[in-house]
Amino acid sequence: MSKTGVKSIKGFHDILPEESRLWRTIERKAEKIFDLYGFRQIIIPTLEYSDLFEKGVGQSTDIVEKEMYSFADKDKDSSEITLRPEGTAGVARAFIEHSLDQSADGKKVYYSGPMFRRERPQKGR
Repeated sequence: MSKTGVKSIKGFHDILPEESRLWRTIERKAEKIFDLYGFRQIIIPTLEYSDLFEKGVGQSTDIVEKEMYSFADKDKDSSEITLRPEGTAGVARAFIEHSLDQSADGKKVYYSGPMFRRERPQKGR
């Protein structure tokens, strides 16, 4: 517990100002390399329907059974939604939903952003 009694959630950490400068430098360099090789950025939602991950990753995997942050949607259909534990399923969904196979910009994509898994933090993750 911190001095104030307020602490971040296990597995989550703050990227403080000094570290964020390095973080952005790395992101900018990576973006230049992706662009050089013809990749375009895709930004996928942080929340997806849970069944996307259950079908995509497998219902009996540790990710689905133990590590996903899932909760009931407040919508009438009472679907369960999940903070994305990984990006591949969301990219595949977007690819199909928006027919990116028909788009010149959609064939080579990259993504970045936070992924949410309830797992013991490992050094460097």
